[in-house]
Amino acid sequence: MEGVHIGTCSWKYPSWEGLVYTQACEDEYLSQYQRRYRTVEVDQWFWSLGRSSYGLPDSSVVASYDRATDSSFRFTIKCPN
Repeated sequence: MEGVHIGTCSWKYPSWEGLVYTQACEDEYLSQYQRRYRTVEVDQWFWSLGRSSYGLPDSSVVASYDRATDSSFRFTIKCPN
């Protein structure tokens, strides 16, 4: 199915160890997640909206996501409607 990407909302679930992740290392969750899925929804900034300390993601965080995935992996960003 070209053009259709299946994934989940976030990838940071310790309960997925042994199911999605082969090892218990939070720093490796995203790279291990991408072995099973081709896309993921990022919602961490969505939950900070409306607070006094919200803002755009730090560029170092975005760069770490890029390093953990290959060029065909896709991210979606959760935004308020």
